[in-house]
Amino acid sequence: MWQDIHASLSAYELTNLALNRPATQSSTSVWSTDQNPEIDARVANNGDVISEKYFHTAVEVDPWWQVDLCGLFLVDKIIVYNRHDEKNRLKKFTIIGSDDNRYWFPIYRKTDDGIFGVFAANITERRPVRFVRVRLDGPNCLHFRECQIFGRPANPDGRPLSRLLPGTKLSDLPIESAG
Repeated sequence: MWQDIHASLSAYELTNLALNRPATQSSTSVWSTDQNPEIDARVANNGDVISEKYFHTAVEVDPWWQVDLCGLFLVDKIIVYNRHDEKNRLKKFTIIGSDDNRYWFPIYRKTDDGIFGVFAANITERRPVRFVRVRLDGPNCLHFRECQIFGRPANPDGRPLSRLLPGTKLSDLPIESAG
């Protein structure tokens, strides 16, 4: 399954931008791994796709999980690893993005009732994002195993950077003139 999901990614895009980045969620529940939403949410971006631990929100309308990518990126692909049990809870969802954690826009919608183990969303929305949120559409609790995000760094004006090593901040880059 790994080869099928990652086959269309270039070598640069194989870096999981969400891995071990700050994460949070809309709420916690008695089934959460921790009552602190930031700690519970980190279960879904720690790189462990086979663990039996899952973050878990309360039952609410449009529950969400989000990650701070700690920089602006153009996202190409998002992979969600569902729970092996209770897969039916995560059918219809929207992935939204933001560059400031205040104003959000949709970057992908899954609108069918298909149940999945691993879902790969190819992103065509080419706006830079720092924050990515997976929102369950409708009332229920949200939980899944892992969220991986692949893409490339973006300049503040949205043009892709040709080379930026992971961990480099946009503010660390020299300012280039066009002349």
